[in-house]
Amino acid sequence: MDLTVNHFLSITPSTGVLLDKVNELMKDLNKLKNASILRSIKDTNGPMPVTRNVTRWSSTCEMLVRFLILVPSLHNCGLPEATKALIPTYVEIHELNELKD
Repeated sequence: MDLTVNHFLSITPSTGVLLDKVNELMKDLNKLKNASILRSIKDTNGPMPVTRNVTRWSSTCEMLVRFLILVPSLHNCGLPEATKALIPTYVEIHELNELKD
C-alpha cells in the first residue's frame, strides 16, 4: 500500500518535484550547523527536520507536516544562503499546503 500511495503522489509531475525539493531542503537542514540554528528558534517548539523514506508514505506525510511547521521561520533565522536557496517559493508552499489537506 505504501508504494501505491507514493505512486499516487508522483502522478502529477509537479507534486513529485515539490516533494523532492522539500526532501532536499530537509536533508540540508539536518546538517549539524543548520540543525543548531533550528534548535535556537523558539517559534517552532523544537521539531527537527524529517526526511522521507520512499517506501513509507507516512514518512512523506510527516516530512510535509514538519516542513510546514518550520517554513515560517526559515527565511529569518540565520541559515546560509545556499540553504535558503532550497526553500520552495510561496506558490509552491501553497501547493504543498493543499496537498497536506
